[in-house]
Amino acid sequence: MPHVLVFILHIFKLVLTTSAVFLFGACREQLSNAITHGQLALKHNLLKEYETPSTGPFAVYKVDDFIDRINFAVEGYYNMEYQAAGNFKILSVDQLDMSFRYIASSDSTLEIKSSSFEPKYGLTNVTKNGHAVYKYDVLRELEYYNLTGIFDNTLDVTLTASLHSFRVLRNDDFLCLRIEINIEYSDIDFNGEVAIELQTTTTTVACQRMNIKGTDAAICDGYTFIFFFFVLVFVAATLLLDVLSFGIGFVMFCKYCRKANIKNFGSHLMRWWSLVSIIGDLCICIGHSLLYTNNKRGEMKLWSFDEIAFFSGIGCLLCWIGAMRYLKINRKFSLLFHTIYYAKSNIMAFVVCTGILFVGYWGCAFATLGVYHPK
Repeated sequence: MPHVLVFILHIFKLVLTTSAVFLFGACREQLSNAITHGQLALKHNLLKEYETPSTGPFAVYKVDDFIDRINFAVEGYYNMEYQAAGNFKILSVDQLDMSFRYIASSDSTLEIKSSSFEPKYGLTNVTKNGHAVYKYDVLRELEYYNLTGIFDNTLDVTLTASLHSFRVLRNDDFLCLRIEINIEYSDIDFNGEVAIELQTTTTTVACQRMNIKGTDAAICDGYTFIFFFFVLVFVAATLLLDVLSFGIGFVMFCKYCRKANIKNFGSHLMRWWSLVSIIGDLCICIGHSLLYTNNKRGEMKLWSFDEIAFFSGIGCLLCWIGAMRYLKINRKFSLLFHTIYYAKSNIMAFVVCTGILFVGYWGCAFATLGVYHPK
């Protein structure tokens, strides 16, 4: 009877933890979609003639194109509020900075230098239709800092900026975001190919910061305190029982380890299946505690979900594996591994033959066709 009750307890725990993992996956997907779609919009507004490259990097190869791309990015940032199809705002806390890294030569000596500044002296604007339209000339900016001519020796240019935006979710709630932008123009090995890459780091923020009067969308609104409480209660209950079971087995093993017939039942005393469940329960506790804390804080980043996904996913997997003991799966695995053990010579011969054929065909194909492949 006690074993049946423990089994039922594990069933309830598996249902709750699995539901929590799927709920977390939906939360993560929602935030990921909001960030990914917004990043594509930024690329088209900040990277001139942007297209997803089919082969090779998105790059430029002429100095004039290099300069034109930088001017376009700076103008695109300052004109984002009115020219972008979505809603982007530059608040007082947002700004744009530029960083140049270049090769300087003097008396036949080469030296790598860097310089950073905020676009100011090359930035102009005129008023059209009630709003300011900005134009930018990076050469005028560099002339002020006595850096004219560095584009022939530039290793990389980095533009770092931030702005705010919001998304409207399916339930008509607003998801407000702070987007940190990093645009890198890199010719790091100085081969004449300036690769262009845009990366963003997005954080959810309160919509009051953007003077938006609306309902802030909760990323994981289904993950309530009551749900979190029930998950922890069932996980803690099974964790306590498994620790007790493993502890009793360990004590008995230590007590009888010097007996002559310990090899016959020593593996049963140690309760290794309980150890699997213990590790899984601990991972679940860590993952769901991080999720609840992250959800309560309100400001979230997509990368912060990676740690939660690791602990929650591994914990759920180990708990399912630990529950397989009730199906006597260990006996079936024992039969499988005994069969593999007695047929190990034939299995090894098969693996070696398959490996030789694979390496042979792969090497032949690579040597014959590899030189024609664009990559």
